[in-house]
Amino acid sequence: MRNRPFLFALAALACGVMARLGAGLASGGHDGLRHPVAWLGAEGMPHAAGFNLFGFLVPGLVLAVALWGVRGRMVGEGWTARIGITLGLLSALAYAALGVFPLDASGAPGPGHRLHAVAWSLWWIAFAPAALLVALGARTRGPWRPALLLACVLMPLLLLWGAGWLPVGLAQSLACLVWGLAWVGVARRAGVQP
Repeated sequence: MRNRPFLFALAALACGVMARLGAGLASGGHDGLRHPVAWLGAEGMPHAAGFNLFGFLVPGLVLAVALWGVRGRMVGEGWTARIGITLGLLSALAYAALGVFPLDASGAPGPGHRLHAVAWSLWWIAFAPAALLVALGARTRGPWRPALLLACVLMPLLLLWGAGWLPVGLAQSLACLVWGLAWVGVARRAGVQP
């Protein structure tokens, strides 16, 4: 039997990475190291709607479907892991909301800007306890657990302090990658029978 949650999580990650690369190449003035990830989808930027759709909305929704499938396979797991997956669903939906509430390229703080900031914060703040609860609450052991624990520390570090020692665009891109890979690992594990 195919592990559909894993395939969905992998598709979400691939969609996000391809959108980031494609939109970055298509917009001539974008510096992927210096500019924030959301800058590609800011109102007034070329191809912003496409990036918001394929860089945030589709990956977030597809990952939410994957995590819903993981949640359905967690019948024998403890409540801690199930709460973690529920927080992961919240994180995935917040990521999708980033595409619905784009930034304004002019930098003017408007309602979309504020809602984008709320979605951005909810995305990463929900992830850290989600990853921690899934890693600590799952009954099966394996190398995925230390990797998930590392991800729950690494992602907030990259977003909060990464810009101090890395270019902001690189720090945010790495945080997005850590987030996506962590859920791909969880979905992969969900397909393994104990």
